[in-house]
Amino acid sequence: MFMQTKQLTVIVVAVAMTLMSTASFAAKPLDEAMKIEKQLVRSHAASQKRIDRLAESTRDMAAEYQQVMMEIDNLKAYNAQLESVIRHQQNTMARLQREMDNIDKTEAAVSPLMQDMIDRLEQ
Repeated sequence: MFMQTKQLTVIVVAVAMTLMSTASFAAKPLDEAMKIEKQLVRSHAASQKRIDRLAESTRDMAAEYQQVMMEIDNLKAYNAQLESVIRHQQNTMARLQREMDNIDKTEAAVSPLMQDMIDRLEQ
């Protein structure tokens, strides 16, 4: 029985040593895996920060684009209004020019008309 106990003790010690060495070997890959996982987490965090910055930049550019497009629409409406004013002024200038061109004719027609009126008054 003493011999069996001794053999049992040797077996238990051998199994314990095997388990400890296996745990030691298993700990190394586990430590490596944890290091890799930490690196991945840091890398993902940095990538997310870049994504967030790009998303914010995209939102800013979209808002600026909308602002510029609204300004363009306002300028188009303003230009259309100015074109209407310019057409009206051009029509007015053309009418005034025709009137100035006709002044000579009116002047020429007024003198004989006045002479005729004077002659009628003298009769």
